[in-house]
Amino acid sequence: MKSKIIYLVIFALVILISCSITEKNDQRKTVVAKINENEITLGELNDYFNFTLGNYTDKNQNLKKLKYDFLKTMINEEIILDVAKKEKIEINDFQLEKEIDLIKSQYKNEKQFEEILKKNNVNFEKFKKYLKRKWLVRIVEEQLIFSNIKVTNLEISKYYSNHKEDYVRPRSVEVKEIILDTQKEAENIMNRLRDGESFDDIYVALTGKIEEDNTNIYTKNELPENFAEELFSLRTGSYTKVLKGEYNNYHIFKLERKLYKSRIGYSDEVKESIRKLLLYRKREVRYKQWINSLKKRNYKIMINESYFNN
Repeated sequence: MKSKIIYLVIFALVILISCSITEKNDQRKTVVAKINENEITLGELNDYFNFTLGNYTDKNQNLKKLKYDFLKTMINEEIILDVAKKEKIEINDFQLEKEIDLIKSQYKNEKQFEEILKKNNVNFEKFKKYLKRKWLVRIVEEQLIFSNIKVTNLEISKYYSNHKEDYVRPRSVEVKEIILDTQKEAENIMNRLRDGESFDDIYVALTGKIEEDNTNIYTKNELPENFAEELFSLRTGSYTKVLKGEYNNYHIFKLERKLYKSRIGYSDEVKESIRKLLLYRKREVRYKQWINSLKKRNYKIMINESYFNN
């Protein structure tokens, strides 16, 4: 009798698991959008979402709202891919493999790359398909939308003149910084400093950094409150007491100099940052004009609003 009950329990569990899998598969087939006759299913949207954000865990974010935003991006990309097909724009496998090799090179080895894919519930073939899609979209955008967008020197100069308040360097401090794992190690360094040993010599010995490249610059907003209070009241050339960091490590700073609030000049670096900003804005405007025009003329788009509102 006992074995019969166990058999029935196991049978019931198998039925429940089978129903759950069937339900999930049915959910994946739910059509969340149509572009003309081309359908986007929930499964495709979920895969796209996972490729982009991985195991997203922000509980404060409305997940359906976020996926709805991703769906709108997918719709735009489907239109761009349709244009690529009509214009016979494509990428070959050799180009794709080079792109994949470039991505893999950012990891320690092949195994680490595969582990990252697995962690984000992504298999390699789907990853290749996603990458090919993204790359093809980028090529179409560069060739057909953004190719003739330019930013002139006059536009850069005018922007700088009209936004000078944005180009002000805030008050800051330039420091050398020793970071230690334990309070005991930090107190040991403080004792060496009190005994007259040079901060610079200790710093170089501990960090291995050369004398010419051993400072950091911080504004008040970039520092924890207790660090900022200590450093901004310090005399140039002096060092701080031991300061406990937010990650339970210990810091000792030497103040090299104070940098007062000043205007950032119209340097090549500033010009380039403005050029990139204006280029980005122009591209955003052009993209919206281009995609919206195509939608109105050539595409009938339907979104399954009921799915996202439930």
